[in-house]
Amino acid sequence: MTHSKLKPALVLTVIAIIWTALIMVLELSDVGQSWDRIGENLNRITLNNTLIFLKLILAGCLIGLVPFTKSRYKTRIALSIPSVFMVFCLYQSIIMIDFHYGLTDDFNYFTAKKDIEKGKIQVLHAGQLYYESDEVYRALDSLSRSYGYTLINAGVFSPGAERYNKVMKDYLKRKNGPGWEDEYRKKAELIRSTVKLTSY
Repeated sequence: MTHSKLKPALVLTVIAIIWTALIMVLELSDVGQSWDRIGENLNRITLNNTLIFLKLILAGCLIGLVPFTKSRYKTRIALSIPSVFMVFCLYQSIIMIDFHYGLTDDFNYFTAKKDIEKGKIQVLHAGQLYYESDEVYRALDSLSRSYGYTLINAGVFSPGAERYNKVMKDYLKRKNGPGWEDEYRKKAELIRSTVKLTSY
């Protein structure tokens, strides 16, 4: 292998190794959401997970059979194997970005930003919220509106909905102050206990 052919192959190999390692760390840490669970997630790696790397190497060797350059087979696979890994890493990166921001969900990081610009401040929840009575519902609805938002049922909760709520809650924290959620909870409990007392 000549020096001129070695250099691009070496650069591709280094990039592929670094990118693959980064993808693995992000995968094991749930895209950086739980760094402390890396060890636990490592124990969950199955034979199928490890076979992915062998399949990528095999794919690189097969692509190397195609004479895309006039170089020898060894030179071609030195280029094709890291290239296959890089394509795989690009695919995994797109999936992770989509998961992290919920790009394909109805509610996500970007729709939250747009809704804030429109003044449409809402916090999502999934499933049916339980209220003791219509009086409690109206009082809690009024309380949430006094803090500048409304509660919306999103149906099934998705990663995008989580990102949506995080953006909304960051906004509400700036608007209402850092302890607003604790304050809200105390007032909500007071409403519930007051209604219970008056209903007896």
